[in-house]
Amino acid sequence: MPDHDDKTKPEPGASHGLQGMSPSDEELVARAQEGDASAFDVLVRRWDRKIRGAIYRIIGSDDEALDLCQETFLKAYRGLGSFKQEARFSSWLYQIALNLCRDRLRRKRGKTWVSLDAVEEGASAPRTPGPTALDLVEALDLSRTVAGAVAALPEE
Repeated sequence: MPDHDDKTKPEPGASHGLQGMSPSDEELVARAQEGDASAFDVLVRRWDRKIRGAIYRIIGSDDEALDLCQETFLKAYRGLGSFKQEARFSSWLYQIALNLCRDRLRRKRGKTWVSLDAVEEGASAPRTPGPTALDLVEALDLSRTVAGAVAALPEE
């Protein structure tokens, strides 16, 4: 199976004017917005592992992380025409992933999955004290909003 993280191979569509230089995310986004699907493929290969890792840290499931990662790139591809490059592509992509995680966690909230073996043995589902992953994500989002608001305040 080929290793997609092999940095010795040039990325398809990479500019060959400067040896070893790959196009920036901004260049690839502009090309993808002009209809170059291979440019978006390069962005997917470039960001897939990082986005999937971030999703996994929030969701905690490999299968769900893979599913949400694919959904993230699908949403990004569909929304590429409205991306204004006022923010970095990676920030935009992480925000899409975070929103998808938040939606998934909200849908799962209040649902407890119990093994059939545990039900047959009369055991109850284990309770984990403390905040849920959604609570942590929402707290992080709130703290970023508050930090941004505080930074915007005048010094006096």
